[in-house]
Amino acid sequence: MMTGRYDSGKMTICLIIPMTLLTAGLFSGCGLKAKSDTEPTQTLNAQAEIVSTAAGIDDKTTGTDGKNAGKNAGKNAGKNAGKNGTADISDEKVPKTSEPEMKSTPISEEEMEALLDTVITETDADAADVRCCAIDDFNEDGKYEGVVYVGAGPDDEFGWCEGAVYYVSGEKCKKIYDGTLTMTNGNVFRVVDAGNRKFIIFNEAYVTAEVSYVYYVDESGLKESNISRFGDINSATDLQNIQMSFSTYDGFCTYTEGEEDSSEWTGHTWKPYYFFYDSDKKDFMEYGGKEITAKELEKIVGFDLALEIEKEGYQVDNILYRKNGIVNVNYSKEEELAGTIDVTYKNVTYDENTGAFIDAWDTGGDTWQDSDFGGIYMNALNPEMAEY
Repeated sequence: MMTGRYDSGKMTICLIIPMTLLTAGLFSGCGLKAKSDTEPTQTLNAQAEIVSTAAGIDDKTTGTDGKNAGKNAGKNAGKNAGKNGTADISDEKVPKTSEPEMKSTPISEEEMEALLDTVITETDADAADVRCCAIDDFNEDGKYEGVVYVGAGPDDEFGWCEGAVYYVSGEKCKKIYDGTLTMTNGNVFRVVDAGNRKFIIFNEAYVTAEVSYVYYVDESGLKESNISRFGDINSATDLQNIQMSFSTYDGFCTYTEGEEDSSEWTGHTWKPYYFFYDSDKKDFMEYGGKEITAKELEKIVGFDLALEIEKEGYQVDNILYRKNGIVNVNYSKEEELAGTIDVTYKNVTYDENTGAFIDAWDTGGDTWQDSDFGGIYMNALNPEMAEY
């Protein structure tokens, strides 16, 4: 697998290098939260086969001498890749699958350049605006295909860029996205090798958050994954316990009695939901929440948590257990003032694997109150792909 870019009409290429990343942090989902706002974080021990890119564009992303360094590194990587193929990942741990692992295949500079030239020809783009790409024989049919970003470089403040993403193969070139993207180390793409399928990820940027688009290529062409466009997928999570931050406004609800249909929802929240890779389905599935009783909850956490919540003046709305050992408890409180009813929604998150409450906001706390991400946990973001 390779990544490349054009520089004043001349292509430079660099390898997509696989890494085993061990720490997972929670990022934002979708919505309108400012980047400077505090976001909840959560840590997991993770070992995932993440294939990422590192093609520099200019001084903004690579340092004082980044332009020349990126150019030279790209040339050398392209030269080596053309001869030797992709980086050796034999020493890296990969997720277990029920089918043989996919193998990366070498691509020549000429083949890479032909695909990028197709994008330039079909879109009438300037060669200098072809910034980065992820190209491979993704479906192992002996032909190369991939995605190419065409547009502006990153801004100084957030590293965001305006442009379009194209899917290109020997048969077609089509636009699959147009808007604002996040760029890291000169590239907007990440490629995750799940063992028997590779997934291409890029993130749409909002003022307050990001949303991950996820694609794969099968025998019929480019397909969008089950997990695409729900929230922000962390780039360093275990493929059997992927965290996605879902952003919405569900922290508070205000309405006039008898006019519930005209209620106003406020309170921006970011809540992690959990997914895993199913090697038989060759796509991602969600850990759905199955409702359990207060007594079952007590057995899990070791004390009557529902009673403790009620002592604080709240009511327990429901309790959700997920197969990855995560328990979400939704609770709320109503207050009436001058005919207006205000409802505050909160939650508890407990990890059965660690036997501890999640420190939602990275404050160092370990109580059930510290595990509140705010708002209401749903059984699943997408019930059609959830397993309970």
